[in-house]
Amino acid sequence: MDFARLAVREVRRIPAWTLAGILAVALATAASILARTVPQGYPKGFGDRERAFVGGDVLIWSAPPPVDPSSQEPLAWLPWSGQDWQSDILYFLPGLEHKGYLSASSEQVWRPITAGAVESALRSVSSVMSVRPYLTLPCLVETRHGSFQVILRGRGPEDDGGSGMGGFVTDGRDLGPGDQGQCAALVPLRGRAWEECDIDLQIPFSLVVPRLTAPSALEDSSAFTAPAASAWATRAAPSFGLSWDDPVRLQVLPVGGYKVQIGETRVEEGQGGTDTPKPVMVPVYWERPEVVVTEEAFLKIVSSALGSPAPSPSAYPVYQVSLKVLRMSDLKTQVDLIRSALGPGFAVYSVPELLKTKGTLVSVPLVSRDLGPVFIGLVFGLACVVVAGSVYILLSQQRRKIGLLRVIGATRRDIMAYALTVTLGVTLAGTMSGFVLGKLLSLSTVFFSDLRLAEYLRQTALELAFALGLTLAVSTTLGAAVGVWASRIPSAEVLRRE
Repeated sequence: MDFARLAVREVRRIPAWTLAGILAVALATAASILARTVPQGYPKGFGDRERAFVGGDVLIWSAPPPVDPSSQEPLAWLPWSGQDWQSDILYFLPGLEHKGYLSASSEQVWRPITAGAVESALRSVSSVMSVRPYLTLPCLVETRHGSFQVILRGRGPEDDGGSGMGGFVTDGRDLGPGDQGQCAALVPLRGRAWEECDIDLQIPFSLVVPRLTAPSALEDSSAFTAPAASAWATRAAPSFGLSWDDPVRLQVLPVGGYKVQIGETRVEEGQGGTDTPKPVMVPVYWERPEVVVTEEAFLKIVSSALGSPAPSPSAYPVYQVSLKVLRMSDLKTQVDLIRSALGPGFAVYSVPELLKTKGTLVSVPLVSRDLGPVFIGLVFGLACVVVAGSVYILLSQQRRKIGLLRVIGATRRDIMAYALTVTLGVTLAGTMSGFVLGKLLSLSTVFFSDLRLAEYLRQTALELAFALGLTLAVSTTLGAAVGVWASRIPSAEVLRRE
């Protein structure tokens, strides 16, 4: 007797049970495929506004270092000694200012670094397209309504010749090549202080810049001529001293205004003059008071405040360096390579990774591990347990039938083959159905990724091999266990009365 064919007939005889088993495995397979659409990275548009505003896909600070949950090193709480104008870190890690951070080394402190040191260490990482320092200074804007604090920021030219702020400029125009070295600026249109002042586009306003003092070892202007050989290019770059005695006053022309929308929030508003609230979604903006000028104009302002030639952008002491990488689809892998190349002296995070902590009080970023295989194993295991359990219940209801098969000559091996065929048939059908479903649902996401076709096909083949291999391993093990139990049913069961 062909017991495999008998098992197929048995599966067809109970369509409701068969469909339930196939559906369980199919949903598990589809969920695992959708959870790992771009396993080593992110879609191209993920966090695009934050990435555009900070000027990169990866941010580098001197602290806090990422904490590896699997590490056995003793950790200690260290205070964060930075200020908001130095970086964007408080946007992503808002709890850092009050809680501090964990570190295994007391030398991992908040300090200035240079883009030159970062770029030099990353020469072996070919996917890094650009290394950009976060050039900023704390300043004041004076109007007839008073003065308020702003952050003066110098941005280098983008590939299109603009400042990279074009997507955020809603009034006026973006900075262009003709604004290099000129006191032309983009001003924020959000923020309480800025909204209350009377600054209009194309009307100059007064910018107050503090005096800068270089460390005594670098007061000689010749220290700025060879960044690679000077202390400005070392990891622990000396910082400028700030003095508000006799500051520099400049007239700055605002040529454009910008707003950076980072999301939406739900509010309740009255409807039609009644007191009945109506939920409305309103935009949420990044309210950071940055007055943006060109990189050349920023260095000229620094030179005036310093009283000597300013360091080059690669040698300028900054607290944040941003990197642009070639592709988003393998960003997780590239972050690991960057961390390895820079070593423990730097804290490296991708912007999508940091967005997980935005809006929380997290101050201790954890190294994210790829738990996809574990998730897939658990989901597949659960689905196969459901199928194997259903087969066990089915065979329990067929004890007399199995006893009859033993009477007509079926061996234990035949009964095991019968149970295994039922289990494997249902799980394999579910795996293939779920795989096709998951790939169809994930196609739209893949189209918005920068995965190459060859990489996508390779990833598909690996996922299919992994899914089939895991299905065969788990279902064979569980099916064999059920088969062993069923093969021990004696032939005397045929005499059993229901």
